[in-house]
Amino acid sequence: MKKNRFIYFLLSIFLVAIQWGCALQLRNSANGVNAEPCMAPEIPNDLLPYLKSDRHCQFILKNLPYGEHAKQRIDIYLPKHLLGAPTLFLVHGGAWRFGDKDYAALVNNKRERWVNKGIILISSNYRLIPDSYPAQQAEDVIRALAYAQRTLSRLSANDDSFVLMGHSAGAHLVSLINANPEAAYAHQVKPWLGTVALDGVALDVMGIMASPHPNLYDLAFGDDPEYWQLVSPKTQHTQQAKPLLLICSEYRTISCSQARSYANRARELGTHAEVVSVPFTHTQINRGLGKNSNYTYEVETFMKGLGPLWDANL
Repeated sequence: MKKNRFIYFLLSIFLVAIQWGCALQLRNSANGVNAEPCMAPEIPNDLLPYLKSDRHCQFILKNLPYGEHAKQRIDIYLPKHLLGAPTLFLVHGGAWRFGDKDYAALVNNKRERWVNKGIILISSNYRLIPDSYPAQQAEDVIRALAYAQRTLSRLSANDDSFVLMGHSAGAHLVSLINANPEAAYAHQVKPWLGTVALDGVALDVMGIMASPHPNLYDLAFGDDPEYWQLVSPKTQHTQQAKPLLLICSEYRTISCSQARSYANRARELGTHAEVVSVPFTHTQINRGLGKNSNYTYEVETFMKGLGPLWDANL
């Protein structure tokens, strides 16, 4: 009799354990937590200290250094499968003086939409005024891009299906790099497929500085016309420029007028440039990209046309 009671006791404990485990799994599922163990991607040992994961088992290589300065860092958001994944390379705005790669308006909706579609997302920091000015900031972005491509190659991921994207001052920087890719190639950057500029604030620096303008431009570009020319995407645009999508706010007249003027110049040189004006504010253009909207679909249509990996993942 005692033996039977002991067996019943063990059986009851076993059943309670099963019920508790099922309840925990259901609770995790309800909270959006993956009930299965997170399976980390295979990465080189020297990158392991930078590997993080969130509660959805999405892995991030966080604060990878491409230089010695504290701002010379990138984050790489990894989809489940790296093979065949194209890459979106983000550059934040902030009037060349502030901003960060972690800014929620820059990353969150884009990450949620596109990493889940199998796209690698990289967000980059760069040195800010007064430590660095726009020409040097563009060089930082180039260095970050070269480092990102080398890192993806080490992960056995594609390093030749990049699209550059920047907002505000970041849109100025990616447009400047895109205008004359030879400067990036000189730093061992492999050709990228195209660039998306989200409401760029300085596509025509020469034109801005020759007209009444906010003080933020003086702080960034100074008073030297030769420097203005050096950092003006419209002035620097060459026939080697990659396809360019210019998003502008209908609420900012100067934004759309600059975008259209720049696109006309790009077409005169035989390069591809599109302008899409949207009924959103400067901030909404950044934050809203990635939500289900005609705006997001237009950006995706442009990116799908840049190559088969983008077409397959969007």
